[in-house]
Amino acid sequence: MKQPDPIPTLEEFLTCCRAECEFLVQEYGFELLDSPREYNEYSARYRKGEFGVDIYCENYGENASCDLVRGEDRLYLGLLLPRTEGRVRKPKRRPGQLAQVHILADLLRRHASDFLRGDTDRFDTALAEWRRMTQPRPLTEERRLEREREQAVTAAGHANKRGEYAEVIRLLEPHAAALSPHQRRMLESARASLGDKNET
Repeated sequence: MKQPDPIPTLEEFLTCCRAECEFLVQEYGFELLDSPREYNEYSARYRKGEFGVDIYCENYGENASCDLVRGEDRLYLGLLLPRTEGRVRKPKRRPGQLAQVHILADLLRRHASDFLRGDTDRFDTALAEWRRMTQPRPLTEERRLEREREQAVTAAGHANKRGEYAEVIRLLEPHAAALSPHQRRMLESARASLGDKNET
């Protein structure tokens, strides 16, 4: 079995970033900043006005990632890649971090040249979609009631196993109209069992 690539040192990581991303400086006029990302010294930050590219370490030296930056907006590079790029057969073993930096630089060249030139049409579209997907959804009254019913059914199942039939009835009766056939049988069985106990 092949050993995983060694985790690079900080100097190795930064040297690799500088070498692979020199095209940002030479071809697009970006400047490599001296300061790393906050809380992550394993990072190379390039800026040109409000535009930026951040390449940084993740997972304690296992992975490398790249974000595109415009002012306060930040977008993961992968969200600009065409869908076909994600369908490429992945290698059995994940490449080492320095190899990932090389891959990210190649992806920047091939799929983010518009952003690097200052054209943000695709960036804006991808950012809007990302915000839409990650926006917290409001909790509707219907969903709140469904959640209450799900929690009641779970608690009732545990109470039923313990033979606490009064608790089963207390939990399920408020939701009787919305119970599944199985859940209704549990409620009826608890009523019958409690009735039998009351008669003795």
